[in-house]
Amino acid sequence: MVDAVGRQRAVSPDVLTFLLRCYRATDAAPLRDALEPALALGLELRKAASTCRERAAWLGLFTEAAALSPDERLLDAIADLVPALRREWTGCRIVGDLATAIDACLNVIGIFDPRDLAAKAIDELEHLIAAAYRPGDGLAHDLDSPDLVRGQLADQLRAASALLTAYVLTWRLPYGMLAEELVLFARRTRWDDDQAAFRTDEGGDGFALNCEAARVLCRLASLHHDDDYRHVAVVAVGADYHADAERILTAQALSAHDRDLADAAAYGLALAEFSNLPERA
Repeated sequence: MVDAVGRQRAVSPDVLTFLLRCYRATDAAPLRDALEPALALGLELRKAASTCRERAAWLGLFTEAAALSPDERLLDAIADLVPALRREWTGCRIVGDLATAIDACLNVIGIFDPRDLAAKAIDELEHLIAAAYRPGDGLAHDLDSPDLVRGQLADQLRAASALLTAYVLTWRLPYGMLAEELVLFARRTRWDDDQAAFRTDEGGDGFALNCEAARVLCRLASLHHDDDYRHVAVVAVGADYHADAERILTAQALSAHDRDLADAAAYGLALAEFSNLPERA
């Protein structure tokens, strides 16, 4: 990845986020030397982002980079992306994409916090859940046609991620519990024991989306390690998010090195989050 970034072949948010986290963990000079020009290029490339998912990915990268670097260009890019994503809240009707846009805005609050961003993002998330969620039946895919398609994997995972972010910001227990419910619904309806992975609704083999699933599972596993949460939350008996994340990553390990850089970055991010989980009792 360092070689590809140096040749400007892999300047994408996931690849740069993976290298940024590696640099944060190691402080390695070669990573810094690769990242600095790549981030500068990324600041220009983000202007061409045309979807809320693309803008959210760039915002996530610049949020993490701004925590490590005083470069004012990062804050300028964040200040440009946040209003653009807020405008997506009214126009985006695909549940997973809208959840991703809200999640990115919630994550940026520690770096960039206009007066009403946190409250408005939380309100928008609650409106999304109210419109799309049915107990026991997961989330709709399209807010304009909530009865047409329901239960798609990406929608459940991305909404669960946004709910977990909202829980960390507010400590409102229902957010964490609903995130669990959505993941358990996906586990019940989409899990393939033979493949040790989730069946997906999108094209391809679902490698990147299963990496995304592993990251959400890691966040839930970490939540279950929190005594305060376990003592007050209604948790599913027998749920083992740590084990499910491990199954996914183990099943994908054989092919991870043969993937393109985007898939490799997705796997690396998931593997890093798994490796940081607390030891199981």
